[in-house]
Amino acid sequence: MPTIDDEECCDFQLMKPARKGRKFYTSLALHRLVLDHLHSDPERVLGVAVRNMPRIAGNVRGFGKVMLDVWAQTINDRDLDRLSVFLTGESGYAAEMRNLTPFAGVLNDVELRAVRERVNRERQWE
Repeated sequence: MPTIDDEECCDFQLMKPARKGRKFYTSLALHRLVLDHLHSDPERVLGVAVRNMPRIAGNVRGFGKVMLDVWAQTINDRDLDRLSVFLTGESGYAAEMRNLTPFAGVLNDVELRAVRERVNRERQWE
């Protein structure tokens, strides 16, 4: 199975700093809450991710497949430290991994709305 080490990501320009706009901060806040759920109910959260993988796999090509394989390997290994980096890291690599998140469905509508409203309130967008 292909893997990506953090050091190897330079080849894909993923180690560049992430562009930090509304999308970045919203995704980061949402995934921080996913991490909270992961710590409190790992079986449910990891189960959601595993169930989402086949759907995502049918919609990605090229490097996206490699990134999805990294998610799958990390989830199957139950590597919570690495998952934490992907979910809450601020590097370009972590931001790109979040763009292909398998954790859709972990947060409910109330949580999603509250996070989006908080991010918009805390950050005054141009």
